[in-house]
Amino acid sequence: MAKSSPHKVQIEQIGGPRHTWLELKGTVLVYHASTWAASFCAYIPVEWISVSHGSRMPGLRLLRSGALSAAALAASLLFFALAFRPSAIHTVPTALEPVLQVAATLMAAPLLIAAVWFGSSAMTALRQRRPTTVLQVDESDMAIEFWRRDGGGAELDKFVEDLGALQASVEDTASYPARVGHARRHVRPIRAVALKVLVT
Repeated sequence: MAKSSPHKVQIEQIGGPRHTWLELKGTVLVYHASTWAASFCAYIPVEWISVSHGSRMPGLRLLRSGALSAAALAASLLFFALAFRPSAIHTVPTALEPVLQVAATLMAAPLLIAAVWFGSSAMTALRQRRPTTVLQVDESDMAIEFWRRDGGGAELDKFVEDLGALQASVEDTASYPARVGHARRHVRPIRAVALKVLVT
């Protein structure tokens, strides 16, 4: 994980690799991304970037909470059904049915509580929109969109402010001398081959 500094900050990118961070080097924004099989860097002159702010529904949180709530609810209903009808398991002796009822109830109760908790989390995600920032590279399809933290995001906000201040202080010199953005990619060969084998 990259250590944050006044000119380097880790971001939670939307629709991108998990490990991503931004860095300011002079008048160039450096976008770093790293996956298990490769790493990528893009060097973008700050005057090519348009900064905008918006908000999004946290879809991943909604799906995760909804799926966990449904799974916990289904499991709790199964155990409750078993608690009320222990005879459904034909291999259980009649003498052990009361023990099975108690055990099934003890399993079902926390699962039901978990289902309610995950369900409330999903409803919160459905109602709540998280703030985002988009860095759009002019005249290209490249856009870096990331979440702005609800709390404790002063460092990230300061980085975006520094980027805006730097843009305001830099004159557009795209005509002369020419300013060129470039990128480099480093592939980890063994991991890339292993990943290709796993997905094919």
